[in-house]
Amino acid sequence: MYRIVQVGVGGYGGSWLSTIMDSDRARHVALIDIDADNLERARQVTGVNQSACFFSLEEGISKVEADALLCVVPPVNHEEVIKAGLSANLHVLSEKPIAHTLESAHRIVTYAQAKDRIFMISQKARFHPWVRRFQKIANDGEIGQV
Repeated sequence: MYRIVQVGVGGYGGSWLSTIMDSDRARHVALIDIDADNLERARQVTGVNQSACFFSLEEGISKVEADALLCVVPPVNHEEVIKAGLSANLHVLSEKPIAHTLESAHRIVTYAQAKDRIFMISQKARFHPWVRRFQKIANDGEIGQV
């Protein structure tokens, strides 16, 4: 079972809570967010112990044993969070886009390539039924030439 540290639990991060909870291969071991209300809601939903909920990225990563970090924060913060996860020897899955600037994206990729960890950008929406249906409609020409 993969032990997951989720950074960012409000907004879009909230949808990831159930994704991890519904998995038989992963579980939350820590939740990190800067907003106390978001963190408390996520704690109640997941059942993660209060002692594994953090406002500090560094503290959250260092206080638990984990296998991977899930980055669901605004893109302007991706570089800091991704590098922190990789530096802690964690695999990292990040929401898209990879970064808020091309320069930041290059730095992230260069840093990730130097680590012996998996780093990838999530593309989970492409597997949603409504996305698959739209792809079929477009491919079948039902909406004209795309």
